[in-house]
Amino acid sequence: MRILVVDDEPEVCDALVGFLADEGHEAHAVQTGEDGLRFARESVYDVVFLDVRLPGMGGLEVLQRLRQDVPGTDVVMISG
Repeated sequence: MRILVVDDEPEVCDALVGFLADEGHEAHAVQTGEDGLRFARESVYDVVFLDVRLPGMGGLEVLQRLRQDVPGTDVVMISG
């Protein structure tokens, strides 16, 4: 699976991407909601792991826009 991780904490991104890669998935990480939207619009991802609390554009706003722009992508909301 292709998975996008959107979280503002680099340690969380590194841990999730490492775990997902170890499980055989292709994972990418970005640290802002704006970058998450851009990546999701420009490339196909099966799942987006999306932090609820992001600086700037928050996770719930990103979720709403993802639902409009890339409706076939599953989203898992995460919070640390």
